[in-house]
Order: sequence, then structure tokens, then C-alpha cells
Amino acid sequence: MSEPKLPSRGPRWLDWLVLAAAALTFALCLLRFDGPARGYWDTYITAPAMFMNRQPIDFVRHDGSSAYDIQLQGRLPDDLVDRGGFGIITRDQRIGPAMTAARAFAHFGQLGLRGLYALALALCVPLAVLIIRQILPRSEAPVLRDLSGLASGLLLVWNPWLITLQRLNANLFALTLALAVLVLLLDARRPWLIAGVLFGVLAGIRNEAICFVPAVTWWMVAGDGWRDAAWRVR
Repeated sequence: MSEPKLPSRGPRWLDWLVLAAAALTFALCLLRFDGPARGYWDTYITAPAMFMNRQPIDFVRHDGSSAYDIQLQGRLPDDLVDRGGFGIITRDQRIGPAMTAARAFAHFGQLGLRGLYALALALCVPLAVLIIRQILPRSEAPVLRDLSGLASGLLLVWNPWLITLQRLNANLFALTLALAVLVLLLDARRPWLIAGVLFGVLAGIRNEAICFVPAVTWWMVAGDGWRDAAWRVR
């Protein structure tokens, strides 16, 4: 069995440029975060994350009534129960995003929520570069290839929709996880176990991800045949 063909590497300064772009994105997004208790999205991500850490929080509806009617017991799973909604403390049926945010809040408080938001966006930049590298592993112009990936990542992170998204959002988690899954699927070493775990987390946060199961299955069966065919066409 031949060794998997890994993507060609460009000059080292390109890696530093990608790292600098990700670090700058992280810093700016730290300042851009607006939360954690401002509106609908927070009722099923940041608020439940605080409840899991014995931190009471409430939201006031337009009619002046309280959005929550729970008594924290200081233990799980009791603090996950809310009889007035879906049966759980989140205002959405999914608890995955809240559980992700709960760990950040447990260690760093509200700064952890801000950092989680910034990290999810910053990771999109290097992940986009890795995807382009995997798609064009034998590129004769690795510098142009990596710069294209960097431009794609920055365009993805700084597009108008994401700029207006200033709070923790399930779509934000899903975006980062989807890019990570793509990187693993494109990897010639075929780390299916890790890819499967990440895809399961993605589907737990955004259940629409199950629509990609046929495509992921085909990818596993096809192997690198699609890549060789693409290069023959080129």
C-alpha cells in the first residue's frame, strides 16, 4: 500500500500569515461579542450554560413576564429540567450548543463565552486554508493556493451576515464543525473515526446535518478516486 500523498507545503511565512490572520480575527471578535443575555439565541445557549453552572439568569418578555420559572438545585440533571417549555431549560429542543458553552462558562465565566465565540470564528480561517490545500495537494503554485484559501477564510468570517451575528449561535458552531469535518474527509490519511465523532457533534448541534450522511458515505466509499479524476480533467 502506497503512502498517502500529503499536500505540498508553501513557504513558512504563509503559515505565519494564516496564524496572524486567525489571531487578528480572534482579537476583533472578542471585542465584537454582544451578550450573553440579549435575545432569543441566548435563551437556548448562554442561559442554559449558566444554569448548568448554578448561575441564575432570567429574561423578561415584552409583556413583562419572566421567561423562566425554575429553581436551581445546584446539581445535574435537576438543573436541566424546566416543566414550562420543552421539558429542558433551553427554549429549543437541542441542548448541544448549551452544553458546549457550559464548559467555557465553568472555567472562565462570561469571558469564556466571549472567547468561545471568538475561537469559533477564528478557527474558520486556518480551516479554509487546509481545505484548499487538501483539494489541490499537488498544486504547482502553493503560494497562490494558500493565499486563495486565506482569502476564502477571511471572506467567510467577515461576510455581512456573520458580522451582524454578535452572539453565540448554533449556526456559528455548525460552521466551524462543518469546516473541520471537511478537512478530515479530504485528508488522504482518511481519519474516519475522528471525522465521524465530529460529524456526530455537528448533527447534535444542527440536526439538519444528517442530510449530508449520503454524501459522507459516498465520500468514504469513493476514497481518493474523485481527486485523481479531478486532476486528470485538469
